[in-house]
Amino acid sequence: MNNTSPPVVLSEGLAFRYAAGGGLSRADLSLRAGTMAAVEGPSGSGKSTLLALLGLILSPAAGSLHIAGTDTAALSPAGRDALRLRSVGIVLQDLGLLTFLNAWENVAAAFGPRLSRHRTAARAMLGDLGMEQLADSPVTELSGGQRQRIAVARAAVKEPVLVLADVPTSGLDPKNANSVMSSLRSCAERGAAVLLVTHSAAVAEVCDQRYVLGSGGLTQIELSSFEGDASVRSLTSSALREAARVKGVRQVVADYPSVLYAEENGTYDLASHTLTPDDDLPVVEGEFTGPLGPDEVVLPANAQGADFTSLLGRSVAFGYTKATGGASGTRAVVKLKIVALYDPGWQADGPGVAYLSQDTAALLAAARAGRSAGDFRDREGAQSAVVVVVVVVVVEHQRQVAAVTKSLQDKGFSASAVSDRVRDLPGLFGAADLAMRLGVLVLALGALALGAVRAGDSARARIGQFAILRILGAGRPELRRVLLGEAMLSGGVAGVVGVLVGTLLSASLAGPLSDVLGLPIMVMDALPGPAWATAALLLPAAGLAAGTLFGSREALRRDPYLTARAHG
Repeated sequence: MNNTSPPVVLSEGLAFRYAAGGGLSRADLSLRAGTMAAVEGPSGSGKSTLLALLGLILSPAAGSLHIAGTDTAALSPAGRDALRLRSVGIVLQDLGLLTFLNAWENVAAAFGPRLSRHRTAARAMLGDLGMEQLADSPVTELSGGQRQRIAVARAAVKEPVLVLADVPTSGLDPKNANSVMSSLRSCAERGAAVLLVTHSAAVAEVCDQRYVLGSGGLTQIELSSFEGDASVRSLTSSALREAARVKGVRQVVADYPSVLYAEENGTYDLASHTLTPDDDLPVVEGEFTGPLGPDEVVLPANAQGADFTSLLGRSVAFGYTKATGGASGTRAVVKLKIVALYDPGWQADGPGVAYLSQDTAALLAAARAGRSAGDFRDREGAQSAVVVVVVVVVVEHQRQVAAVTKSLQDKGFSASAVSDRVRDLPGLFGAADLAMRLGVLVLALGALALGAVRAGDSARARIGQFAILRILGAGRPELRRVLLGEAMLSGGVAGVVGVLVGTLLSASLAGPLSDVLGLPIMVMDALPGPAWATAALLLPAAGLAAGTLFGSREALRRDPYLTARAHG
């Protein structure tokens, strides 16, 4: 392993939040070629989200990400798909094998939809993993361990610079688990950086590096201040600066509790706190991607009989107390913009809490104490603070947290580790001609509408397969081409069948119509002309194709990966 080589993965402040809440609060990673690293952490801590971000399936809400020296923020969606197809191999948590393909075809799918071009490479990779004899077997007939090794082979066959594996040994017995880990280790030995998510300490121990995620992706330490306890340091400005200088500390955020009152729009009084890095709020409306500004606030969707939904995005006047004497005070007003609303069921800091920036929280707390913000912070200080630890040497992550906590305790702080969180003739003949024209128009419009509906239904019915193809590097344009190809094939078959049935029907009606109309109608006269035959032949395919283009654009508007994830 070359420790002087540039990192294959370099991220700083990488964050993502799902619309329904949860995600990843922050991830700082540095992973070099030839290295195998493990990501550990409880359910909901953002491990799978982290892999989706590194695999360029999701775009980060904040932070930077470089893959193989490429700044992913500068890439278009097509560019991200191309980089993933070229440089990233992914082993999915549910394997993501396509059940309508056999073993080698699943491995070849890593290169894209043209499987036959990559038969040799796929079979060779299976051979390297001791599965050459199973290359033509349907994946539904293979054991769990064999399927998992096929998933690893698919991830490794392109010789990517980065291999991501989501719980690759889950459900396997020790022998198969060791075989899978050996396969991943061989990927690292070929020069790839390997990052795997695991719940097994034994698996993590054989990796070169270990990242431990808490809820939201951070590991933090909480400092507390207790009024009247002289043995615990007050969290004054100078004390917090001292805490920030402790080796391994990246940030210190202080909490200054206060109260916001209704000045308009109802009657309520909300406890207010600083929004700290460990506050993984379940946002239901609005959004914020970083620290709050001094004129911003995040509120519960409703509290104390007040519904704040209609106020989202507006600047609202809030009242607060400004002390003027020992037991007296006046009401002051501050205007804050409501940038987001969270689920009121989330009560980590109590019911109905308003979250503010650190400076605004300090201003309100200072006013309540009858002091200026600066003087209050210098003399009385915060009630509590969150220390965010920098993970410099990842393999020593847990020991470092303990060391930082111990250092802070030695300096007199009350410090404790906390968990993060898709015609011209009249009469009958003129009427017949008009009817034919109208029929062609109806056929075209019907095909167009059918194509749009069919595209949507097809995309929804195959969302799981499309999500897998997205992860393997297929862009949404390629998924639309799959639907378009199916629509043109179906339309072409329908056109041929329609022309044949129409011709036979017209020929069979020539005699009966001669009798009814009293006119000699030859069979050849009853047949549609070349223009009509061509129209009947091509319109179903063209209409279905056009409808599919429109329908698939709408059906695939949201990334299939996110849709599949939302539906479990």
